Amino acid sequence: MELIWFYIVYGIIFAFGCGYLAKEKGKNVTDWQILGFLLGIIALLIIGLSSKSDKINNQAQNQEIDNATKKCPYCAEIIRLEALKCRYCGEIFDPSDVSKSVEEFNLYKIRNDAVVAIIKNEKKTVDVQKYTC
Repeated sequence: MELIWFYIVYGIIFAFGCGYLAKEKGKNVTDWQILGFLLGIIALLIIGLSSKSDKINNQAQNQEIDNATKKCPYCAEIIRLEALKCRYCGEIFDPSDVSKSVEEFNLYKIRNDAVVAIIKNEKKTVDVQKYTC
């Protein structure tokens, strides 16, 4: 009877561990908790060695544009790059200038990623000349 309780406690501990790692990596938490309960350390190793999901990576890329800022030329306050109106002084910006700034930021980001890939010797094929101004 004590052996059964040992396996139950063992399964619950690994279920929580797998669930935590699955949440951090953007995977289905419930599925990994069940696998953690049934397989124990094997499931924990599998989820621990797996990569983050594409959903998490896309969220990180979208967050970069959300965090990009510029200085308002009228009041010198820091505002978001995509802002059409300064939240401090109320000045309205030309939408074409704003979209151009966002496009330039995206091109800069692509070029920067290509340089980082070259430095890390990754085999990403990015046509850098396509994005140069």
